[in-house]
Amino acid sequence: MRGGKPLDVALVLGPAVFIVIALRGALTGADWPLIALPLMLSFPVHIADLMRRGMLSKST
Repeated sequence: MRGGKPLDVALVLGPAVFIVIALRGALTGADWPLIALPLMLSFPVHIADLMRRGMLSKST
């Protein structure tokens, strides 16, 4: 990712950041919405990254 655009870096790292936030909430005994929300947010960011890379075809 050397010299990558900020959006590209955010799309690559975004899902992992959201999952780690959810994991931290789960390990510290947070309420379930505080665990579910980051997990839900990680999915569309992951899909956007796959589409940007061309690894996910729009027509199936």
